Amino acid sequence: MEQLTAVTKQIEQAFPQAEVYTEKIRATGKEPCFLVEASAYTLQKELNQIYRLTEVFRISYYNAKRSAKECFKVNEQLALCLKNVNGSWGKETSFLIKDGVLQVEYRYSYRVRLTESTGTEKMKEMTIGMEMGLDG
Repeated sequence: MEQLTAVTKQIEQAFPQAEVYTEKIRATGKEPCFLVEASAYTLQKELNQIYRLTEVFRISYYNAKRSAKECFKVNEQLALCLKNVNGSWGKETSFLIKDGVLQVEYRYSYRVRLTESTGTEKMKEMTIGMEMGLDG
């Protein structure tokens, strides 16, 4: 959900005149507006506790004019504002304009460290020190 929030904030900053929703838009939704949805999520183990997390977000843009020209312009702006979110490079994976509505998907892939939570604390603090001296 962290990445969804970050993607949404990037769109809000780039398009201050548009509403941004993360849930289905009601009929009373104001246009122009965006709908941002998480559409896919995969987690692949790479090494020990290191995993590759890939998230795909579907972004729909609605405009009152149903203008394809406006959709192309918005898609170009999205490419700029979503290329780097939370330090992860976004990649546009699909792009479609249907009935004047822009639908685009962005994929973000990054490494995460997953640790087990056992409920018991094994070590509170550990201090390692080394003293070096010269005899002479």
